[in-house]
Amino acid sequence: MLDPVIHQATRLQILALIHRNREMSFNELCQALHLTEGNLGAHAERLMEAQYIETFSALAGTRFEKRYRLTTRGSDAFRAYREELARLLS
Repeated sequence: MLDPVIHQATRLQILALIHRNREMSFNELCQALHLTEGNLGAHAERLMEAQYIETFSALAGTRFEKRYRLTTRGSDAFRAYREELARLLS
């Protein structure tokens, strides 16, 4: 069965981008996915509740920015989701 947390289109896109880039800032995700701050915040919160992503602060120039990365649990869940989707499509 496909993970309902990941299966939602925006959350799937968030995980795919973070997986591909290893980590991304809040602003990078907003711009890449054309999301409002509130929309991204709500989806990121759901992914954090599931323990699929974590947030941390990193120095960017002269200020700190919020960044996201996959957790081990999130990486495993994303891999399992892709495998199940491939199985269903074959």
